Amino acid sequence: MNAQELFNQVVTAIVKQGRSSHGISGCLYRSPSGLRCAVGHVLRDDEYTPDMEGKEAPNILPERLVQFSDLLLGLQGAHDDNYDEPDFVDRFIRDCRKVAEAHSLTMPVLK
Repeated sequence: MNAQELFNQVVTAIVKQGRSSHGISGCLYRSPSGLRCAVGHVLRDDEYTPDMEGKEAPNILPERLVQFSDLLLGLQGAHDDNYDEPDFVDRFIRDCRKVAEAHSLTMPVLK
């Protein structure tokens, strides 16, 4: 997987999901209802453990994702900064455009 593929995967998955992944205390990598945040969408089931919740993304990334830590932090910010907004998806897309520009990536075609 390269940076563009990871970016496309995360953006497309969150837009399709249609809302943020959060609980009472804030954003969650994986919510009890099955929602996922940016990093949650790229963690495989065998890489995720509930004790990751509440920890910063760089500290929980498996080795295969460390090379994308700056990109994932940007995507995580686009999710977390907007998680409680009624127009979450629109704001998430807006912020992802900034992340794409900062990393010389292109936005995926969103349906």
